[in-house]
Amino acid sequence: MEILFPNLLDKYQVTKTIGMGGFSRVFEVIRLRDGKHFACKTNSMMGDDKLLQELKIMAQLRHDPGVVRLVAIVRDLGFCHIIMELCEGTLLSRLPLGEDEAALVVAKVAGTLQRMHALGMAHNDIKPGNILVGFDGEVKVADFGLSWQKGQGKGPLMRGGTARYMPPGERFKESCDIWALGVTLYEMLTGKIAYEELQTPQVLSELERYEDLPLILFDWTRVPVLAKDLMLGMLNLDKKKRLTAAQILEHPWIKRITQKYNRPAPETKVEVEAKQDVRTDLIMGGQASMPMY
Repeated sequence: MEILFPNLLDKYQVTKTIGMGGFSRVFEVIRLRDGKHFACKTNSMMGDDKLLQELKIMAQLRHDPGVVRLVAIVRDLGFCHIIMELCEGTLLSRLPLGEDEAALVVAKVAGTLQRMHALGMAHNDIKPGNILVGFDGEVKVADFGLSWQKGQGKGPLMRGGTARYMPPGERFKESCDIWALGVTLYEMLTGKIAYEELQTPQVLSELERYEDLPLILFDWTRVPVLAKDLMLGMLNLDKKKRLTAAQILEHPWIKRITQKYNRPAPETKVEVEAKQDVRTDLIMGGQASMPMY
């Protein structure tokens, strides 16, 4: 590692691997100058355009309370290291959740998606593994490797999403995030994967056969009536009739539970930051990030 990542190791100590993906690996690291712990997502620079797109989106969202915070960017030969806040773990390791906790998670993620959608962004890979829980209990959306924003080039740079969380016949739209959150809600309440009778390659082709979602594909025994109503609105096969993030926050099930805990649904007002060009050095937390040239 000393040979591969000299620039990273000049500023951080790598302690352990905490995650792996198709194109990246995530480490826990300690910043040498102050001993603080962070997550480090190390990516190959082979997909440079895709990586630049991810960094642009993370830079714009770095002050959003519902997004894992970008701290710095470090570059080594052939690799880019994205330094982020460290969270306790993913939602995946906590399933199933109780009704109230599931509703609070949906409210938090829906609020984050609403702010993203207002900026013309789609996450494109919402699922339990990409929803993190911080050490303070706060819910954070992570992994923007497949995200896209309107106006960035000709469109998304690669096919994205995880098949079980994608709506049939759609890609890279805000409505896809709502569908994925609906599937995630089902898994939060039941602890079961959606469409468990179907093999992964069959999911999209099977769903494309229907005009209305077949209820038989789900086990509803642990799903409260109001939660089911919300879920069906999020999983409407007609994207024009599918709920928006704002409508999720106004749903009676969400409002009843968030008010119960004195946690009003996240603000709908969106403050749009000036877009940042991460081809120049970003200064974050007092540390200069890499110039993306």
